[in-house]
Amino acid sequence: MTKIIILILTLMMFSLNTTAKEVGHTKDNSKYVIMINNKKIYKEQYDTMKKIVTMQLYRTMGGHLNEFVLEKLIEEELLLEFAKKSNLTVSEKEVNNFIENIEYFQEDGKFDKVLYIQIISNFNFEEKEYKKYIKNILLMEKVANLLAPYLSVSDEDIKMFSEKNQETKISYMKFFPKQDEIKVNSKEVNNYIKKNKKLIKEYFIKHKRKFSHEDEVEANHILIKTTKGKDDSKALKRINELRNKIIKGAKFSEIATKYSECPSAKKGGALGYFSKGRMVKPFEETAFKLKVNEVSKPVKTRFGYHLIIITNKRKAFNSKLKDVEFSIAEDMLKKEKRKNFMKTLNKTLEENIKKVKTISELNKLMPKYKVNTVKNIKINSYYIRNLGSSKTLVKDLFKEDIKSGEIIKKIYKVGSSLVVVQSDRDTTAKGIKVEKEKFRKKLKEQKISYFMETWFTKQRRNADIKINPDYLK
Repeated sequence: MTKIIILILTLMMFSLNTTAKEVGHTKDNSKYVIMINNKKIYKEQYDTMKKIVTMQLYRTMGGHLNEFVLEKLIEEELLLEFAKKSNLTVSEKEVNNFIENIEYFQEDGKFDKVLYIQIISNFNFEEKEYKKYIKNILLMEKVANLLAPYLSVSDEDIKMFSEKNQETKISYMKFFPKQDEIKVNSKEVNNYIKKNKKLIKEYFIKHKRKFSHEDEVEANHILIKTTKGKDDSKALKRINELRNKIIKGAKFSEIATKYSECPSAKKGGALGYFSKGRMVKPFEETAFKLKVNEVSKPVKTRFGYHLIIITNKRKAFNSKLKDVEFSIAEDMLKKEKRKNFMKTLNKTLEENIKKVKTISELNKLMPKYKVNTVKNIKINSYYIRNLGSSKTLVKDLFKEDIKSGEIIKKIYKVGSSLVVVQSDRDTTAKGIKVEKEKFRKKLKEQKISYFMETWFTKQRRNADIKINPDYLK
């Protein structure tokens, strides 16, 4: 998980996420979105929250996004209202201490202001704005502690929690051929063809679809979903509004990213190339009639209403063996050379790890391969950030006989690379104590989250909430 993703998760702490930015509110009542206990929340604030929620989720929520943002605005206002009545405040010092103790803003265990500003700037956060988000996170913790002082965590709780949520960190070296280490020239390829005619022909026959295709189109689309058995006039109206925006000059991919209710929205509505028989009939018939860069009229399918634009077309072709023989042979020869290279590399590694104790010592023997580090490797997940998935490796990392600061005398195959790992988990008394407190904090955060979820449900039930029906206009 990258530092940026962790930042997002930090902002989402306690399940409430962050608060919206305060802005200069307009007095035009048509711009307010929602009224909570007679306090108006305006469209500017809604738009800011929508941006934040979209970033936090890191995915498109389609038609549910607006409802989700409204829920966050309601939760935020109910929290602030209760805190004000209870005279709960958060000081600047408390905010600064919290930020400085977030390890993703630290280098070598110390808060790094430059790193901190760089990370929040990557998401267009000003420091003042980010501090306001943190202030409300801390405020919620105070509300939870006030309402439920019994939210303590026992040693037994920590033991059970740690068994399922243990984390470790590693240093590792990944071994694979560099770009210039697997090369073939024309002479080698032609010699390979002479010796492997039958093998190349068999490959061609087996993968014939790779060397031929029917007429294809490359398309992007926008989808507004409809519900079976319900009036779809609103969806039709919406898709026509989007079409008008595009006709007037809006970029199709940008409209798709912003409004489409299909997972392809995150790629600007791109569907790639497809031939006939791959899409539902009404969609396919329209797509193959369109000219390149022509935007279709609304197309109705069982999924809803679509707008389609064709970005390219490819005519059918059917390659003969003689046309692709060289490229097939080249690929096969490269694979053969890579296989031999990896065998030799594996043998070298087996010899070298017998001679060394630490990853830095191995690095001295094989300096062209870098040492990398990864934190927060979880016992219940086989995926290691920047490395890949390996069930065997993760299981080995949490074995009792694994020593911190020493390499595991084993070579792991992760993806197409060979990997040697050193455990960097601090198993000293001080390290275990720090880990225990870290689990205590996480477990308390979970308990607060569950409690606050219930509390918000009750508060929402008793609140006077009015949504402006024109808030999206």
